[in-house]
Amino acid sequence: MKIRGVEIAGGLAVFGLVVLLAVALWPQGESATVATSESGDSVFATPTSEPTPTATPTATQAPTEAPEPTLEPTATPTAAPAPEPTELAPGDRSGVAVQVVNGGGATGAAGAATTRLEEQSFEPRDSANAAAAVNRTEILHRDGQEIAARAVASALDSSDAELRVPADDDPNWAAFGNDLDVLVVLGPPLP
Repeated sequence: MKIRGVEIAGGLAVFGLVVLLAVALWPQGESATVATSESGDSVFATPTSEPTPTATPTATQAPTEAPEPTLEPTATPTAAPAPEPTELAPGDRSGVAVQVVNGGGATGAAGAATTRLEEQSFEPRDSANAAAAVNRTEILHRDGQEIAARAVASALDSSDAELRVPADDDPNWAAFGNDLDVLVVLGPPLP
């Protein structure tokens, strides 16, 4: 559906072009007359005799001008929102509140993962034992922190980990996630 203002503007533009073309192509100094063709259509004709001089406005006559068309405002296009980033830059990693807890991994696995995060420019909290064991590694993240969680998973080479926003009753998030962006709960190693 077209906006009424755009239809009017388009129609006026076409009309204006037709008038300009007619004026530009019309022989100078000749006036037109309207004649009727044999079929009854009105046509413009130019006389073959001497042209009649046209009147020029006097000091008391003001030339008439067509009024400016008024157009309804049209909606301006809005820019598309910037795409969400898909990666976390190394300089932004120190701002991620992250902690690794051991929920069934090998002894010392949480400490080793914490060290690995530090090597990857994160500033994780001290590792600890999980409040509840898990069957596989989980990377829990606060709503809106999926990019940070993916960066943590990548830094730990945990592509097989489950990334998710924790349920309200998740015992590990309840115990550690109060002021975290990302909580890594290490599960048992894969067979």
